[in-house]
Amino acid sequence: MCMVKAEKKITIVKDVPVIDYVLEIIAEFNKGYTRITLYAVGDNICKLANVVSAVKDRIGDGVRIVDWRIGSKRRMGERYTFLEITLEYGV
Repeated sequence: MCMVKAEKKITIVKDVPVIDYVLEIIAEFNKGYTRITLYAVGDNICKLANVVSAVKDRIGDGVRIVDWRIGSKRRMGERYTFLEITLEYGV
């Protein structure tokens, strides 16, 4: 019996290739997660957009963007822009 898991959060960092994130997201959806929230800060925002595009190319209409947030945070005295995108699969 496959249990449906609610939500998983993945932070995008510069050292990990886009394809690794795509495969991780697909694996998490296959494990039963219905929503995955992707989070990136600063220069990694472009990579986040590439990851979402690649996931949509691979899965197609089975995945959709259900929420997104953009803003800025103060960390260690500096302000950083962030982007958060939530994907939903098969619902």
